[in-house]
Amino acid sequence: MHYIFFDESKFPDNKGMLTCAVIVPQDRYSQLVKTVAFQSWKGRLEKIDEFLGTVKGLAAVCQVDFKLPWLAENAQDSCNDVSRMSRIDNVWSWAVSYAVMIALIEQEKRRNEISTVDIYHDPKSLTTEHLTALHDLIRDKMTREIFQRLHKLQGVASGLRNTMIGRIEPVSKPKTVPADRFQRGVWLCDQIMRVPEGWAGCKNIKVWDITSYIESTVGRWQSGQLV
Repeated sequence: MHYIFFDESKFPDNKGMLTCAVIVPQDRYSQLVKTVAFQSWKGRLEKIDEFLGTVKGLAAVCQVDFKLPWLAENAQDSCNDVSRMSRIDNVWSWAVSYAVMIALIEQEKRRNEISTVDIYHDPKSLTTEHLTALHDLIRDKMTREIFQRLHKLQGVASGLRNTMIGRIEPVSKPKTVPADRFQRGVWLCDQIMRVPEGWAGCKNIKVWDITSYIESTVGRWQSGQLV
């Protein structure tokens, strides 16, 4: 069994969106996250990278450039499952879903068996129907909508075809310590996105620019076929 944690942040100077998904084996992570300390800001990213290696996990960071004409301020979208949502919230849904999928594929590539995954994420102010659609996307439609695209890029790991998504629940980042294992998982995502200049030196934190993937769906958003 694995956990996936995800969170979202912004590029420096608000030039785009970052999403991060951390995937870890449940048993190793639960045993070790209680004992590891990340208090010092200096070297924190390196410490997180080392911790991910120790528990045999990884982080997938996805970035979306906001210098795109279709990301107009106050733009709205709708689809079959969501009557109204902001364009930014729509981008967020697909960006975090993509990060989750990349994390799963990259973890499977390391020959880590993934039978069941519970997902925890920082709360997002979405309508109930939008949040339900996002969970349905991750649980049921992710294979069809996203696996097909990733297959063209890097191949789909056959071992994931029987992977089951269990819980998908919001978990607030901790404001003080101590924090439980789920809060710390979401906090790890947040901390990883704060130090983009350090990503290149990490072994267990990888980055993907998914701007073209997000952009390719704009026509479908406008036609109301997405999600």
